[in-house]
Amino acid sequence: VNHIVSDPAIGNAVGGEAAFASQRRGVGSIIHLGSKAAGMPSPAQQARLDDAGGWCLTPALTMAQTPFYNYVRMNLRHSPVHVSNSAFFSAMNAWLVWLEPWNCSVRKNRPMTSNLTSPTKAKKFLTDTVQSLGGQSSKFDTYTSSITIPKATAPSTYTSAWEPYIAANLYLYAVPLAIFLRRARELDFSSNEFAKTLSHMQRVFRVFTPEVVRVIDRLLAREAGNNPLSEMVAQHERNLGAFCPPIGREGLSLSSCMQDMHNALEEISLQHQKKIREQDFLDRIEQKLEGLFGQGTRGDEAALEKLLAQARVIASLPADYVVLPGEKKGSKSGASSILFSAKEYEYQPERVHGGLLTGTGRQQILTGARKCNAMEVAYLGDPMYSRIKSYEIPFLVTWTVWASDWMNTRLDEAVPGLNIVPKHESGEVLSPSDVSDTAALVLKHFQQGEDQKNVRFRINLRPLADYRNLICLTILWKLGQFFGHKNLAMFTAFIFSISTALKKLSSLF
Repeated sequence: VNHIVSDPAIGNAVGGEAAFASQRRGVGSIIHLGSKAAGMPSPAQQARLDDAGGWCLTPALTMAQTPFYNYVRMNLRHSPVHVSNSAFFSAMNAWLVWLEPWNCSVRKNRPMTSNLTSPTKAKKFLTDTVQSLGGQSSKFDTYTSSITIPKATAPSTYTSAWEPYIAANLYLYAVPLAIFLRRARELDFSSNEFAKTLSHMQRVFRVFTPEVVRVIDRLLAREAGNNPLSEMVAQHERNLGAFCPPIGREGLSLSSCMQDMHNALEEISLQHQKKIREQDFLDRIEQKLEGLFGQGTRGDEAALEKLLAQARVIASLPADYVVLPGEKKGSKSGASSILFSAKEYEYQPERVHGGLLTGTGRQQILTGARKCNAMEVAYLGDPMYSRIKSYEIPFLVTWTVWASDWMNTRLDEAVPGLNIVPKHESGEVLSPSDVSDTAALVLKHFQQGEDQKNVRFRINLRPLADYRNLICLTILWKLGQFFGHKNLAMFTAFIFSISTALKKLSSLF
């Protein structure tokens, strides 16, 4: 793909030298010069001689268009997105190269020396030797063209001279974009992969500038009329054959991707907020230092704002569109963001103490007047009886929970008034008779969680089932044997005081 897209003849066939205003080396004049030296018409002239519509793709691009279209479609739709070297990202990279031939740059080859230390020099030597044997001499300089892969944040160098190229590849712009947006929500936006995955979104969005989107929407809506652009679209559809999307549907535009665009932006925003809320004291200090240089959380929010502005252009989102209406901004982030509304609780449903929805709250959700916040889902039930975590040893969880219950029961009997084990008059948590078993279980867990909040003191040995705590205890025991238990106790007290001071300082950030 890099080889056939970097052919400078594409730009010359599209619109002559005008198409190279966005390139770096004046390729158009080079192609004209080479054609004149060979005694043949330029590629642009030949294209217009062969086809009245002025088909602007080279034979290599024309031949590869249909199989490449299917390759991109199938891999973007079916390849895994959580594997860094999967075909999904290979197809995405090749697709982005195909979409921007104006990133082609041409440089003049340096004069050759006598030593043949590279394949390029060897090729030049053989070419000059053959020409000298045929009685010819090289009269013109040689040039090398290549595709420059732009950065994710680099502005597009597209100009209106490349409109014929977009017309000749219309569905390669529109269809893979729709598939990418549909699967974008599956991308890994976790804290470790957020920056890398966000750059994938930026690389795709930067291609679709307002000028490019206007051209695509006009061509999809069949507003081009009877002109060379409409002829190129028709030739493009004939070239795709049976793989071309249905022709003749009215109202086709990139705005049909609005819902998929919203879903992708919603996932990015939720993961970004989750990352902010999970930051500890040291992480927040690091983010504030990076924010001084426009990086860290502040840099991510600036990138998200720019991504949202590009999304508005691509999917024709309203000017007042907000990704998460009513979502309050994380208190641990200092920069402002247009992703969230300033009204914090305007869209929260009505709840009673403990988080249960009232009848009015349920009606608000059913009518769409309010929405639940996915970032504020709390654990329901007693944490001591929660499911086994990945960092816990299963058989130790069973033993420690049993031992905790046994000790709490004995202690509650020995010391009246502690209320370690909550008592209910009926012995069970009551639930309405018209609810399902699942709803009854939810109410039971809810009651257990509320009862646990009223317990002033109890024994919980479950942390001993965490292998990380066991490792720390083992290290402390070994250090006690080596340094002596008295010195170890002083060291432990010092560490505890430092951790307490850090927790107090963390409230300031």
